[in-house]
Amino acid sequence: MVRAVVPLGWGVVRSGRDLFAWVARQRLTVAGPTVEEHLTDADGATATVLELPVA
Repeated sequence: MVRAVVPLGWGVVRSGRDLFAWVARQRLTVAGPTVEEHLTDADGATATVLELPVA
């Protein structure tokens, strides 16, 4: 499983492309569906997490 937190200002699309490119450079294969989670803490800070199952 590979997880990446989307940096502020990058956007999910750019981060997803960067993550897939990194997976390819590591000679890994995506082994299932990707997951995108949007998280917010009690103070209102937000983060987006991308998750890829790899083989």
